[in-house]
Amino acid sequence: MRNNAVKIAKYTYLDTDIRYGKQIDSILQTTNKKPFKRIIWVYLLFLVSIAAVFYALAKFSDGGLDLFLDKLINRVVISEISIKGNIQVAKEEIMTTLALSLPLEISDINTLHIKEELLKNPLIKDIEIKINLPSTLSLLIIERQPLALWFDQKQFHLIDEEGFIVKSSIEFQEDKNGYIIAAGADSNNQLRKLLDELKGHSISRKLFAAQLISNRRWNILLKNGLIVKLPENNVKEALVALDLILENYNPDKPFNIIDLRLAPGKVYAIF
Repeated sequence: MRNNAVKIAKYTYLDTDIRYGKQIDSILQTTNKKPFKRIIWVYLLFLVSIAAVFYALAKFSDGGLDLFLDKLINRVVISEISIKGNIQVAKEEIMTTLALSLPLEISDINTLHIKEELLKNPLIKDIEIKINLPSTLSLLIIERQPLALWFDQKQFHLIDEEGFIVKSSIEFQEDKNGYIIAAGADSNNQLRKLLDELKGHSISRKLFAAQLISNRRWNILLKNGLIVKLPENNVKEALVALDLILENYNPDKPFNIIDLRLAPGKVYAIF
């Protein structure tokens, strides 16, 4: 019964389609004529546009186009300087360094000279220079972020994460110091790597100073005065052992040194 019903519906649909077939064909023929004509006109307009572009390029050949663009650009006059990204370096200091008198023509702007002059400031890591039409010179200042105080066996220097000296010869005041202290030859260049290894461990929140020993391994001083001797290798395993020790640390029975140089095999606590 179900198959017969399907067949009847199918044949009924076909009969209806055949009955109105001529009418449908005539409607399709009339509607298809107009879009075809429109396509022809669009195609012709496209060809005309291409021809116009080639004609213009031909007129500006032999350096004519370059001369036209140069004249157009040189008419731009800079009347404003936008400075963003600076936090530690004052805008007034940047403007004094640039020594630019506004307004000025765009041809008078030497971006290479601007960058060289501003990079003389140790707090500035990089500069992005853009000209925003119609009349603005935009400077994006990328500053160095102070990370630690580096002691070079003689004096303290403020350094960033790359070990670059942001400010040299700083007078150290322990009660006002808000930076980690790094000591030892080349410790300024290797401190960032150590801090990355300490991330996720409780010691990172308690770190006061770090000393690089013989350019091989670190001794760490915590804020509570505890000294931790890290191994040259297997640092990750040693830090896991240190976390367990610090979790069970009893301030009533303090020890002065935790020696992890043989960790994780052996760990020594010195009272």
